Amino acid sequence: MDAVKLLIIFLFMLVIIFRFKKSLAVAFALGCAAVAFAYGFDPVFAAKLAAQSALSRSTLAIVAIYYTVTFLQKMMEAKGHIALAEGALLGLTNSKRFSAAAAPMCAGLMPTPGAVIVGGTIVESIYKDSISNEDKNFITSYYRHIPESFVPTFGSVILACELAKVPIGEFVLYMLPPVVLLILLGHALFLRKLPHDTGLLAATDKAQDVKNLLLSLWPFLLTICLVLLVRIDVYIIVAVMIAAYFFINRFTLKETAPFFKESFESKIILSTIFILIFKDYILSTDAVQSLSALIAGLPLPDYLVFSLIFFIGSVIVGSTAIIAIGLPLAYAAIPDGGVPLLVLLATMAFAAMQISISHICLFLSSTFFKVEVASLIRRTIPVIAVFSVFLIGYYWLLRALN
Repeated sequence: MDAVKLLIIFLFMLVIIFRFKKSLAVAFALGCAAVAFAYGFDPVFAAKLAAQSALSRSTLAIVAIYYTVTFLQKMMEAKGHIALAEGALLGLTNSKRFSAAAAPMCAGLMPTPGAVIVGGTIVESIYKDSISNEDKNFITSYYRHIPESFVPTFGSVILACELAKVPIGEFVLYMLPPVVLLILLGHALFLRKLPHDTGLLAATDKAQDVKNLLLSLWPFLLTICLVLLVRIDVYIIVAVMIAAYFFINRFTLKETAPFFKESFESKIILSTIFILIFKDYILSTDAVQSLSALIAGLPLPDYLVFSLIFFIGSVIVGSTAIIAIGLPLAYAAIPDGGVPLLVLLATMAFAAMQISISHICLFLSSTFFKVEVASLIRRTIPVIAVFSVFLIGYYWLLRALN
């Protein structure tokens, strides 16, 4: 019964977003109210849980990351460094497609929602008005998230390897074929249809292009390095970059004063808060476990049952939550699963997140390009469908090799 309630609530939210075209803030606020009603939350408990979620360290950190990254981005635009990065990328590759895919992938090495804004800024600069905002949104979101599937700076990757007792290096090695496929699928099903020619002569001074790229993007490149090397909150690192960038580029307080207000997006903050409250509301019930039991009753092999649990669960409550809940159950049911099972389930969770309305990055990217998140999900579904089918075959290949 709990599982049925959860599915009805989720379908209700999809109707709010896709049919009535309401914002994520509205959809998740109504979703929170529906969860509280359906599961009989005491009003005091509901209010207390909402306050704890909204004021939690993780929620405030996400808001701080988005704010600081946006602030830094505006400073870089003011000094012309985003345009310089665009020119350097186009000079190195002489390809709009390659440059537009490479920029969000590089930014995606940062384990922060704000990375999608960094990549989106360069994609916007490369394509300008030659393609639709919906197309630019897909390129940015899709390629930005590819590193998240396997790079061990992301919490979901570390958690999955820890729970499955699989060495991170081994997981990364076996993830390389799916990562290559993700890149190729994005090109074959979408990117190849977009303009390729830059209209420029092939660059002869590649060294200067590399220099310009480093000169223009050093704050983000240094941020990525520090994130990989030290365990400090990302927003603190970005704040340090803002201070360094301020003095190195000789900003004045008058120049940066407008950025303090412009970097504060109330719609994004509200949506982020309601998404995280919704997740905590769901996790405070037995709905996810009930959903797992419902799917487990299907006449399917265990690995397919858990693939469905991880996919559907990630769409609703996010990949990190379903990994924490589902991996111990999966390895209890399939004790010899090893790295093939981990690759299958972790990648299913990753794939599901690319079409999940609870994925904050999808909303941030769509807001940046001023389009509906529904259009992004519609473009992503075909790629994710093909990728998910491949994962089943890849699982059997790894089982045979192991």
